[in-house]
Amino acid sequence: MAFIIVTNQSSERIEHAIRTVFERHAYEEGKSEGDELVFERKSSFLNGMVYGDWYSGGVWERIKVYQRELRPAEKVVECDGYMVQEREDPLFQKEKKESKMQHGHCQKLLGEVAKDLMSKTNTVAPPRSR
Repeated sequence: MAFIIVTNQSSERIEHAIRTVFERHAYEEGKSEGDELVFERKSSFLNGMVYGDWYSGGVWERIKVYQRELRPAEKVVECDGYMVQEREDPLFQKEKKESKMQHGHCQKLLGEVAKDLMSKTNTVAPPRSR
């Protein structure tokens, strides 16, 4: 799981920065559940070979982003990456968590969120991973 810590920013401002960064990287907003934001895009052929199979169609990247309060005026923004087959079919959909090698991708995206927020005010801790 990748994460950043954000201080003195509203949830709405953080959410706006998240959406902006993911749109910049050609992600579409997917169906969210609860307090998560979900972003998806068609994955590469290579990821299709690693995470997919020949009969289930293409593989999509899915990233789930959550924000929660740590302390007053301090929030943590976390994200997890998944590879998904049969994305359109909830009955046969297969969601596999990304490997540790792919983990850096989520951290890089959150790093951009932090940069976007820092460009407005200097209130974001540098990105770290667990």
